[in-house]
Amino acid sequence: MSYNDRGFLTIETQEKLRKQLLLYTLVFAVAAAGVFLLFLVFGRTFLQDTDGNIDGIGQQYPIYTRIKRMIEALIAGQGFDAWAWDIGLGDDSFILFNGKLLNPLTYICIAFPYKYLDIGYCVMTVISQYLTGVTFMVFLRGAGIRDRRVVIGGICYAFSGWIIYAMIRQCSFTTVTILLPLIILGVEKILRKESPALFIITVALHLLYGVLWAYIDAIIVVYYFLIRYFRYNRKTGAGAFVRTLLAFLGYGVTGVLISAAVIIQNLFKYGNATISSTVESHVLYTIKDYLTYPAGFFELKVVQEPYSILAVPVICVVLLPLLLPAV
Repeated sequence: MSYNDRGFLTIETQEKLRKQLLLYTLVFAVAAAGVFLLFLVFGRTFLQDTDGNIDGIGQQYPIYTRIKRMIEALIAGQGFDAWAWDIGLGDDSFILFNGKLLNPLTYICIAFPYKYLDIGYCVMTVISQYLTGVTFMVFLRGAGIRDRRVVIGGICYAFSGWIIYAMIRQCSFTTVTILLPLIILGVEKILRKESPALFIITVALHLLYGVLWAYIDAIIVVYYFLIRYFRYNRKTGAGAFVRTLLAFLGYGVTGVLISAAVIIQNLFKYGNATISSTVESHVLYTIKDYLTYPAGFFELKVVQEPYSILAVPVICVVLLPLLLPAV
């Protein structure tokens, strides 16, 4: 990327960025119209209600309606109860919904009347998809790619199979795909010995939006660090590698500590949790899982059922533009 000596974007690169965003927006609009036209034709939404996929209508819709009621009560000066007895057998309202309450995209959905909340959910979902491509473009530019691959990469990322799947399954999954390019850009900055602020902030945000996905993406980010380290440090020895690795891990821990006040209760929950009552697959991985995890980079076979972790293919999409020569 073309920067001046002080690290700021030049007028020339700002203009190029505006053109790339405009082109991306136009292509995205055309592609989205083509991909989602059938939803309009058949009157379907992203709130799925089918065998094996009731997350939308069974989980997401009740959550957003409750959040809407909480916000309305707060605006009306009534406040809301910290403990809600109508959530399962009773649960902490804020802890349960903190990922959505802290997500600005949530307020797009709940801005719609109750009658049209499903439409609001769809609008929020498509905007989330749009932002995944934008953050991927930011990553590409930050990684030094400034040609046509920026727009192509943004579109390919936004319409990749994993993101389409995530949109249909649960819109909240797309939060992962928005943040992942920014976290990896933070890794790039650390490897270039630039400010770690972006990495620390995105790690903290990722944990606030969901501990499970943050844990999964942490594995991906470590792999990325190990792969890219040798791109920037081909001639350094083991001592330099250890120092850089420790600094990298220290910045990650800083991000964790920033979000600790919100996530500490969830960490205890995940310690001995399983994915579901019917599939005895633990949330936190075993040593065997870590050893088989890299296989996910090269095949479609899942590493661990059922959340094997759907974000593994994303790292391949992220790495490919860095390996391709400029065209």
